[in-house]
Amino acid sequence: MTRLKQLASDQFGCHHALRSPAHITVIPPIRLTAAKCDELTPAIRQVAERIQPFQVHLKGINGFAPRVVYVDVQPCNQLDQLQERLLAAFDLHDLIKNDSLNPFRPHVTLAFRDLLEDQYDAVLEFFCGMDICFDWHVFRLSRLHYHMDGWKIDQSWTLGTS
Repeated sequence: MTRLKQLASDQFGCHHALRSPAHITVIPPIRLTAAKCDELTPAIRQVAERIQPFQVHLKGINGFAPRVVYVDVQPCNQLDQLQERLLAAFDLHDLIKNDSLNPFRPHVTLAFRDLLEDQYDAVLEFFCGMDICFDWHVFRLSRLHYHMDGWKIDQSWTLGTS
């Protein structure tokens, strides 16, 4: 996935996606105080412990016009279940209300934010010309934290340890 993000950077100058590790966003970014983060950590760990490792299938290219191009994640019950359990944990801590979110559309971003609107179709066409198909083994849940130079893994939990 990193090579594909690098290709978007090299071919189209879309560097922003390289500022985070390849990932599938399960909960959209939110601002938390250090205390709230610490309070939520046991709940995240508990969710991770109760979900067994699983596999997702990534196939094809799609986008959110006019600025996001991504690799599609095929429907996956385990991923949906992970997202539902995390949302419930965040809701218990009054952090996210499930009905305030956009529908869950799992994907791995290749280009966004610095993708110019007039480049969108060309980037989409460029990647659609490739036969992109991966199996991604999910064995860890990670929390990303934003730093000045991008998103970094703050903490990770191994799935299925209970």
